[in-house]
Amino acid sequence: MSDYQFDDGPARLSSRLAVGIAVIAALVLGVLAGQGLEAVLGLFGAGAIAHGARRLDADQSRDRAEGSVAFVAGVVAIVVALSTFKQSFAVAVVMTCSLVAVAFVALEALVGIDDETIQTMGGTLSRSILVLIVAAIVAAAVHAKFFSTLAVLFVAALGSLVTAHPLVSFVALQLEALAVGLLLARSVAVLDEWLPDQRYDPRSTGLEQFGVSAHEVPRGVWAILGIELLAAAMPAGRALFDTALAMTYSFGSFVEAVLLSWVPHAVFGLAILLLSGIVLARTAQNLFVSWVGRQPPKSLAYSAGGVIASIGIGLVTAIPPVVRLVAGGFGEQSSFTLAFETYGMGATFLGIVAGALIVMLVVIPVVMFVLSFEYLPADSTGFALGAGLLLVATVASALSNALPIAVFVGMTGALLTWDLGLNATLVGHEVGQVAETRRGEVVHAAGAIGVGLLAIVVSVLAVQFLVPGTASIDLPRWRAVGALTLLLVSLVAFSRLASTGQAEG
Repeated sequence: MSDYQFDDGPARLSSRLAVGIAVIAALVLGVLAGQGLEAVLGLFGAGAIAHGARRLDADQSRDRAEGSVAFVAGVVAIVVALSTFKQSFAVAVVMTCSLVAVAFVALEALVGIDDETIQTMGGTLSRSILVLIVAAIVAAAVHAKFFSTLAVLFVAALGSLVTAHPLVSFVALQLEALAVGLLLARSVAVLDEWLPDQRYDPRSTGLEQFGVSAHEVPRGVWAILGIELLAAAMPAGRALFDTALAMTYSFGSFVEAVLLSWVPHAVFGLAILLLSGIVLARTAQNLFVSWVGRQPPKSLAYSAGGVIASIGIGLVTAIPPVVRLVAGGFGEQSSFTLAFETYGMGATFLGIVAGALIVMLVVIPVVMFVLSFEYLPADSTGFALGAGLLLVATVASALSNALPIAVFVGMTGALLTWDLGLNATLVGHEVGQVAETRRGEVVHAAGAIGVGLLAIVVSVLAVQFLVPGTASIDLPRWRAVGALTLLLVSLVAFSRLASTGQAEG
C-alpha cells in the first residue's frame, strides 16, 4: 500500500502572490497614513508569525524551537508596532486591520488556518508566557536585592536570637539537629533515585541511620521541645537555666561559651542549607516534569521563544552602558523610567514581552469564534479574512484623509488578495501542490494584476483631471463613504455568490 497522501493545500505560486499583494497594500496604507516604520515592523512581525507557525508544525523538536522563537518575535513586533502613537482612531484601525490581514493571508498560504494550527499557537504562547512571567519575577527580585536582603536579615535575626541567652541557643541547637535529621531522611531518598545503584552503597549503612521522618519522632521529644520553648520564652525559665549552669562551675562556663558561639550553629546551618538544596531540587524537578507533561521535547520546544527572550533580555539589560543608553532615551519623566527604577529594566521589558503574548493569547479565542461562522469559506478562511480586513483598512484610510491613491491601492489589493487566494485554493484542491500549475497560475495572476493596475491608473487619472472639474458639487462626506461601503459590500456579496455557484456546479 502506498504512503502517498494528496496535498490539497493552496497552490504555492498564487498563494505567495496573494501574500505579496497584501504586503504591498498594507505597506502603502501604512506609509500614506504616516506610519511607515511601524508598518515595516508590523509586516516583519506578520511574516515571523507565519514562518514560526509553519516551523511549529514540523516533526523535529529543533524546528519547533525555531518556530517558537520566530512566533514570539513576530507577536512582539506586531504589538509594538500597534502600540506606538497614532494620530487618530482611523489611523489605528488602518494599521491594525492591515497588519492583521497580512498575518491571516500569510498563515493561510504557508500552513493553513485550522483548529490544530490555532491550538499549536496557543500552546506556544501559554508556555512562553509562563517562562517570561517567572523570569520577570526573578529579575524584579534581583533588582530589589530581595534574595541578598533576605539572607542578611535571616542571618542577623538568627545571630541575635542564639546569642541572646544560653537556653535560647540550646533550644535552637536541638531544633537545628531535628531539622537536619528530617531533611537527611528525605535527601537520602532523593539521592537513591538520582544516583545509580552500587554493590556497596555507604548511604544505606551510614547516612540513613541519622535520618528520621516526622512521624518517627517520639511524642515525648516534641513535648520536651515544647516545654523548653516555653521556658526559654519566660524570664523564670531562663533564670533557672542560668542557675543550673552556675552550679556546675567551670563546666557550666564552658557549656555557656559553646552555646553562645556561632560555630555549632554554622555547622548545622550549612548542613540544613545543603540538604534543603537537594529537597528543593527534587521539588523543582517534579514541577518541571508536571509542566512539560507527557511530551517533554514538544513542550520544551514550544517554550523556546520565552526562554530565548528571557535570556536575551536578561543578558542585554545586565550591561551597564546599555542600561544607561536605553534609560536616557526615554527621559526622566517617562513612565518607563519609573518602571526601570522600581522593577528594573530587565523585569520591565520581560513584562512588556509577556503582556504582548498575553494580548495575542486573548485574541486567539476571538479568532476561533470568527472561524466558526458558516459564511466563511472553510478552505480559504485566511484569504477571506485578510481581504476583508484590507477593505476595512481602506475605508478607515479614506476617513483619515489619506491620499486617494491609498484608497485605490487598498481596494485593489484587497480584491487581488481574495482573487489570487481563492484561485490558489481551487487549484490546490483540484490537482494538489505537487502538480505543475505555474503556467495557468501565471496567466490568471497576470490578468488579475493587470486589471488591478489599470484600475489604479484610471482612478488616479480620474482624480487628477475629472475631480477638479466637479469640485463645485457639494457632496456630503457621509454619502461618499456610504457609497464606497455599499460598493465594497456588493463586490464581496457578488464574489461569495459566484464562488458558491461554482462550487454547486
